[in-house]
Amino acid sequence: MQGIVVYQSKWGNCRQIAEAISRGLVEAGQDVEVIPVASAGSPDPQLDFIVVGGPTRAARVYGPIKRLAKGKIKEGWAGKRFATFSTGATLYAKKPNTQASERIYELLQTNGLVPLAPPFKAGVTNMHGPLKEGEIERAEEFGRELGAKLSSEA
Repeated sequence: MQGIVVYQSKWGNCRQIAEAISRGLVEAGQDVEVIPVASAGSPDPQLDFIVVGGPTRAARVYGPIKRLAKGKIKEGWAGKRFATFSTGATLYAKKPNTQASERIYELLQTNGLVPLAPPFKAGVTNMHGPLKEGEIERAEEFGRELGAKLSSEA
């Protein structure tokens, strides 16, 4: 199947997660391209799936990735498969905040897309990063799991 991973990254952490998820998808036999949100435009609805992610800021999604999920992934995407991811400094806190991936998930589901998996959340040591140890490996495994689900549906 053919798809894209679209990300927004302020400090490079989400880019690393996007690339790791992509590696996992490729290992599982999927054809995927990684694209920063600034270059994504309106993604081609001829694709089979989309993975969307960005950083969490005060339990919210940054504007560009939110606009993409809210309005640019709509027409022609109903019934297509999706997954979301995000980074956040409170993931491993006693009281973690909502992460951007959860908000993106809600927006895409409202647009009629069908989830492949629950939102993936990666932890960072502070707002600027770096990623917590093991998060790249977790993201690669998430990509492999997504890829296996896509293969079983083909």
